[in-house]
Amino acid sequence: MAGPERLCNPSPRGRVCYDAPVLVIRHEQMRVLRESSRREFVQRAARILESKWPRFTQGYDAGQLLQVVSDRIDQACSAGFTTEVHVLRFLNLVAAFDGDFPGSRAWAKRLLSDSARHPDSRLDILVKRAYGELAERV
Repeated sequence: MAGPERLCNPSPRGRVCYDAPVLVIRHEQMRVLRESSRREFVQRAARILESKWPRFTQGYDAGQLLQVVSDRIDQACSAGFTTEVHVLRFLNLVAAFDGDFPGSRAWAKRLLSDSARHPDSRLDILVKRAYGELAERV
């Protein structure tokens, strides 16, 4: 009975060989995993928005909503919001303004592009100012 296949890779210290099977994830497999994770996050974020902000989501069919959420996730990431919590907070702002965020709000655009501030700080300021603006409408 043959043993496990030996896998050998070059390394700075010479050739490194493994007797036990090694999981090798290729670039294409990593891309598929990332896309799958993103798709799942977009779907989860859309469900959250549907449950918390039905007025915002009611005008979209399922495919349109997923596209809007995906586009806004891209916008959040471009602003440096890379954790799920950051992105969900940003999506809440978008939904609270019925999709018109940052819109023409110069103060919000400045904060979104202010890479000198930590994302937590920027989001805290954005939320405080945005909800202050919303309170004035009522």
